[in-house]
Amino acid sequence: MSYYQYYEFQASDRRLSEADKQRLRNVSSRAEITSTSFAVQYDYGDFKGDEKEFLSRWFDMHVYVAAGGTRRLMIRLPARFAKRATVERIINCCEFAEFTDNGEDWLLDIFPYDEERDYGGWTEGPGWLDALAPLRSDLLSGDLRLAYLLWLAAADREMLEDDAREPLSGIGPLTEGLEAFGKFFGIDPDLVHAAADVTAGPDCGEVPSETAHAAIKKMPDDEKTTLLHRFLEGDLLAHTDLRKSVRPSEVNGIPADSVNFRTLSELRTRAAAIRVERLAAREGTRTSGQRRR
Repeated sequence: MSYYQYYEFQASDRRLSEADKQRLRNVSSRAEITSTSFAVQYDYGDFKGDEKEFLSRWFDMHVYVAAGGTRRLMIRLPARFAKRATVERIINCCEFAEFTDNGEDWLLDIFPYDEERDYGGWTEGPGWLDALAPLRSDLLSGDLRLAYLLWLAAADREMLEDDAREPLSGIGPLTEGLEAFGKFFGIDPDLVHAAADVTAGPDCGEVPSETAHAAIKKMPDDEKTTLLHRFLEGDLLAHTDLRKSVRPSEVNGIPADSVNFRTLSELRTRAAAIRVERLAAREGTRTSGQRRR
């Protein structure tokens, strides 16, 4: 019996040697292998490798897509990832997401078991990992909006009570990576846009350029020299660490934990209003098109 399965792995912090490629070729003769990626599709048969070993030895992210709607995303994070405890606290309501100790690093494993969920129709695997890849760099730099979306995915699957409060002060403005994550895991798009109604504070979202510039000016010279040397040496994590170092711990002068968070009930009410507005706009566009004809 045929059964579509797609496995893709991507490296961002390292490059595969020719010896590495040969080892991977021994796992699959049909895979497409480059210095930073491994991708293979099965219509018959199954993957002979071990996803966790692949991430530990060679790669930083993994996507799995199968017929019936099964989706999986795995992200390797260095042991020094400072905000693991915060992310873990946010996602502790998600029965389908967990951190696992992988020796020298951590794996964030997101694997919902809801094959009957409406994902908006059939979709194949290629393209998803490229769309999701920026989220790892964002997470390492301290942008925790991915964790918020995991919380929202749990809420959308009725795992939370209506009085549960959002874990961050919003996720706006949405990035392409965040939108891709919402689509990949079938989160109600109106609920995602309701969360994005409020701009994420600089403690968890994008850092404004003027804020980053001011923070860099205040950095000690030896710290700047070290970062520049790492850039010169091709350290792929230097950019991520720089982004993390300029991220403030306050929102508009107010400690981040003092922000007023919305309840899930309020988010759902706003999502319902967004849905009405969206459907009305679609109907208006359709009616206008009919009149022109």
